[in-house]
Amino acid sequence: MPAVNDVIQTAVSWSNPSGGVAMNIFTSILTSVAINAWADVADDFEAYLEDLYAPWMVRVSDQWVALGFKLAVRDAGAGQWNQVYERALTTIDGGDSNDTTATLASNTVVAYPGAVRYRGFKNFPPASDAYIDGGLLNITGLASLLTTGTIWVNPFAGTACNFNNGVYSLATEQFRGFVGTIAAGSVVGSRVTRKTGVGI
Repeated sequence: MPAVNDVIQTAVSWSNPSGGVAMNIFTSILTSVAINAWADVADDFEAYLEDLYAPWMVRVSDQWVALGFKLAVRDAGAGQWNQVYERALTTIDGGDSNDTTATLASNTVVAYPGAVRYRGFKNFPPASDAYIDGGLLNITGLASLLTTGTIWVNPFAGTACNFNNGVYSLATEQFRGFVGTIAAGSVVGSRVTRKTGVGI
């Protein structure tokens, strides 16, 4: 059952225009739990993901199609993530009719947990060509990216649970919550391909 101080990893996936699967991974800590069932906690995480992506995915090509999300809880003693829930998610598809030329690029937000040497990076699916001017994200796209970034670093209050987002150190098994400060730029960055489960 979910419990206060559980550290949760949320993995969100899409099929992308290149025919592959792209993923965002978030780390959160449960700060309160009102309903002790993972299905109800998943309802809250689904609502959070819809809120989070709503400002940004309207700027992303409709060739990005959401597949679903998975929740895993950290077992620090065993040093592993244990999946507790999986659900299809079709409400965070790309919403722009224009193509994305840089299909393997991303738009990045950096968040800060208030601890020296620690930062959180989130590489969101790239904006469509309609929001790229001279190779840079335009002001409309940047405003949407900053809005999504702000939602990412702030606490979420749901029906079954409340949670904060942050970063998790596998070396120390310690969670550090974000302090609400973000940075985002207009440069469209290259996405580094990582091993399965790490995300973009």
